[in-house]
Parts: sequence; structure tokens; C-alpha cells
Amino acid sequence: MGNTLRNWLNFSPSDELGELSHAEWVVYWSVVLIPLWWLLGIQTLLFSLLPFYLFVRGIDLDRILSQRLPLCIWMWMGWCVYVLTLALLALADMGLPLGKLFPTLITFLKGYFLIFACLITPFWHRIRMKVLVRAVCWMAFSYVITVGIQVICLYGHLWKAPIYPPLAKLIPGDKLSLMIKPAVFQKFFGVMLPRTSIYMADPPIPGVCGILCYFICRNEANRRIQVLGVFGSIAALIVSQSRLAWVCFPGAILVVSVFWQYIARQLSLWSVTGMSFTSAMLGITIKELINKPMEVFNGARAESSADRALVVGKTLLAWQKSLGSAGASSRVPSNGISTTSPWVHFPAMQRSCISRAWWGLASLS
Repeated sequence: MGNTLRNWLNFSPSDELGELSHAEWVVYWSVVLIPLWWLLGIQTLLFSLLPFYLFVRGIDLDRILSQRLPLCIWMWMGWCVYVLTLALLALADMGLPLGKLFPTLITFLKGYFLIFACLITPFWHRIRMKVLVRAVCWMAFSYVITVGIQVICLYGHLWKAPIYPPLAKLIPGDKLSLMIKPAVFQKFFGVMLPRTSIYMADPPIPGVCGILCYFICRNEANRRIQVLGVFGSIAALIVSQSRLAWVCFPGAILVVSVFWQYIARQLSLWSVTGMSFTSAMLGITIKELINKPMEVFNGARAESSADRALVVGKTLLAWQKSLGSAGASSRVPSNGISTTSPWVHFPAMQRSCISRAWWGLASLS
């Protein structure tokens, strides 16, 4: 069976993952077996504890003292210490109530410190990119299998009510996100299609995950595994019926294609850096920095347009008076239009249209 699958996938020696390190083995099977964690209801707990496990396992005093880590990791650790210190000082003023101390610590661990553990883990353990890509490809292909089973249950009316996983009761907090929901029929751009949330809490989430998996699977070396992963990613994008994901998908393809160029990457990096530095020096936010030139431009545009409209209007009136005042005043009838002015040869409706056109041009200028 294994040899048959390897022959069908056209495995070459370069496609072999080789011997996996402990961290690679843990991460690989944690990703591949996501459908199992979803059925058991422990996915949120498992993927929260996984970085902590690798962090604790990788603690080594010699490694900490000898290995040079990027500055951003130490800055994030300093930020974590700062946030934790402020939280503990605030709780100390309240008498350190246990009802608020433990939730604060849990929030800190699953938020700030979790990010720190994820940042430092690749520097303490050998985790190759090809192992992660291969795991995501198999996980993305599992979307197709899961969607196929749910569609069969939908057409056969075999599963109608959502269910809770067996181990979901062991996880504290709200368990609504752990609910396993069946597929339903919904209209998407006027077409009735099945919609499901697969392994997530809400249907739009698989759309975003499908976009991420699509770009990850494109880096797979084995062509057939890459096709399976891309097929599963597109399937997740379709059954999610996420309009935002469908809008972002071509935009993401465009951005990725542009960012293959070195100049585009450097330009975006230095543009954001320059905007951040300028906003910090001026003491304003980036949004205010972007909106301020538009406000100045629109304000100046309105004032200059009003001035030009006034000048053109006064010029038009002066031109009419100069033409109408030619000759004696006795030749000016009671209607106020000079018989010597070329203006008198236009009918009243045409004179009104020409005047309105002049005023319109003056206001647009």
C-alpha cells in the first residue's frame, strides 16, 4: 500500500523528508491530524499548549547564553515583561484577588507569551520549511475528504443537527466554537451551493485558511502532492462562500507576484518605515498622516474654485455691461438689453443657457 502510494505520487529522493527531529515530528503530525483533533474537540487546547511544550523542551542555559537571537524577539520579550508587570501592579492595588489574578495570567500566557514562544521555537529546534509545507498539503487535502463526507450526509439527510465533540466538556470557557456543524445549502451569487465551516467555528474562516494554504502548498516540491493541496485549498474557498475571501484571493495573487521583485519589497518596507517615523516625529497617527494632505488639498481646491468662479462671474457681468452700454442710453429699451449688443440677437432661452454654461464652467474650474 505504501509503495503503491509512493509510486503514484512519483516520489523522488529529493522529495523524501528524511529523519524528522522531535519538534518536526510533533508539528508535522499535529497539523496532519487536525481532522482527528476536530472530532475530539481539543484543537484549541492542543495548539495553545504545543508552543509551550516546545518552548519548555528547548530551554538550555548554554543555548540561551551562546545563541544570538534577533532583536525583535528580545523586544517582544521585554514587552511581555512590561505588560505582565503593569497587570500585576494593577492587581496588587486591588489586593490580588484570585478571581482576577488567574484569568489575567491565563490571558497573558495565551496571548503575549504564546507569541514569544512561537517566535523563539524555530531558533531552539530544527524545523525545516519542507516539513511544514508537506504537512499543510496533506491537511489541505483533508478538506476535500471532509467536505465530501458532509455533502453526502447533506444529500442523504443523514446529519441535520450540530453535535459537541466528546472531549469538549474538558475545555473551560465557551464551547460554541468547538461545535461540529453539518453542511447546509445557501445561495452564493444566486447559485445554491453547500456551505460548511469544516474545522472552524464559522464558515468564512475556511475561506481565509484556504487562501493561506493555497500559497503554502505552491511551495511543495512534489508536483502531485502540490496539486492535492491546492485542490483542497480551492475546495475550502468554495464551500466557505466567503465574499471577502474571494475578493482577497486575486488581490493576494497580485501582491505576491509583485513582491517577487526586490525593488517592490524594499519600496514597501521603506515606505512604511518612513511613514511610521514621520508620524512619530509629528505626534500623529498614520491614518491622520494620510488624511491630512487630502484635507489640505480638498480645502485649497474648494477655496480656489470659489475664487475662480467669482472672477469669471464678475468678468462676464462686466463684458455684458460693456457691450450693453455702447451707444446712447435712449437706445436701451426697458427690458435692459442693448439693441447694439450682440447679446440681443440671442433668444431668451439661449441667453439663459449660455449664462448657466458660463456659471457652470466657472464653478468647475
